[in-house]
Amino acid sequence: MATSIDSNIDIAPLIDHSLLGAAATSSHVEQWCEEADRFHFAAVCVNPCHVRQAVELLHNKNPKSAL
Repeated sequence: MATSIDSNIDIAPLIDHSLLGAAATSSHVEQWCEEADRFHFAAVCVNPCHVRQAVELLHNKNPKSAL
């Protein structure tokens, strides 16, 4: 039996945008945070060395910062 899928469901608020590669740069973090805000993702996950930058970039915006 086939199940119908509601194509109007917004899953973006359920997505954690992850940037965990060791080669991630500050520019990558900035891009990831901009994308998370633009697409209304739930969070941006970054390595500990980038948390401060992500927190500052996402201040007063919906996505949260995570490590």
